[in-house]
Amino acid sequence: MKRPDPRIVRAEKLLAELGRLLSEIREGVPPPRPPQKRRRRYKLPSILAALNEGASLDARGQARDPRLPSRGVLAKYRRANPSFDRQAHELLKERGRAASRRKGRIAPNPGATVAAERMPGQRHDWNAIAAKIEAGATVGPYSPNRQGLPSHTLIMARRKADPVFARRIAAVLAKRFGQGSRIRIDQDAVLELIRRGAIIKASPPERGMPRKDLIDRERREYPQFNQEIRKAIAEARRRRSNRRHLAKLSKNAAWTVANSAVPRTVDRDIRDDVVGELSLAICSGEVGVRDDLQVAWKKFRTELTRSRWKESSLDAVIAGTENLRRVDLLSADAERF
Repeated sequence: MKRPDPRIVRAEKLLAELGRLLSEIREGVPPPRPPQKRRRRYKLPSILAALNEGASLDARGQARDPRLPSRGVLAKYRRANPSFDRQAHELLKERGRAASRRKGRIAPNPGATVAAERMPGQRHDWNAIAAKIEAGATVGPYSPNRQGLPSHTLIMARRKADPVFARRIAAVLAKRFGQGSRIRIDQDAVLELIRRGAIIKASPPERGMPRKDLIDRERREYPQFNQEIRKAIAEARRRRSNRRHLAKLSKNAAWTVANSAVPRTVDRDIRDDVVGELSLAICSGEVGVRDDLQVAWKKFRTELTRSRWKESSLDAVIAGTENLRRVDLLSADAERF
């Protein structure tokens, strides 16, 4: 008997399966759900035990501890379980401390001795050379006051290779030439510019502002200045919000609000100046339309009348002089009223 063609058998099976699927679709049978992928469940005590034994989180392949999940899964477990998060944090922190202690006990690198033997200028006595430089010998290549020093190139190479020699001559060179061309910035001026809306990241920097790298250096070296920068940025955002709110009002809104805030009982000569200062502050965003304007106009009045109402004694000594009193400047022949 002749065997049937396997292709025909396969086609008949596919047609039968296709007919079954079509009948299920006509009858309204819902499609089968795909099988869910089984996720591996790690046990929290096993993870803590593996961390306590020193298992690495970065190991790959066969070297990885099967009890440990990946860093991403571990982070999810720590976010979901605060108690587990505290225990894992303490274990990882202690592992970091142990690694730091081991790093401090590592024996010196044998290559360091070889590098020290290869330092430039081994035939020279560098202690004597440092003593000559401290005594006044000039390092420059074309100076007549070299006093038998080796070449300038060799001294600079030794300075880079030998920290002891570098520290010894650094103080001498600093006294001669200063600390270098380090750019100093006016911190108060920078803070005021930031409050007025200057952008730190602007490139090129805005007029009066230093470069961003210089500001970042000052922020790293002076924590107090870093805090003032943060406050200035917050103040700049507040002023920007005040200006946006003011832009939605009429053109003369700043003057109208300031004129209505200052009472008419204030002396007319002072009141006009106070209204002008308050309106300028509102336009710049320093004072918002929704702020307490009663406090703001009183502040400007105090600044404008600070010297006007100040009482001075004729017997008081004038600042910047030696025992010179105001009464000494009055002439005996002056006309009295």
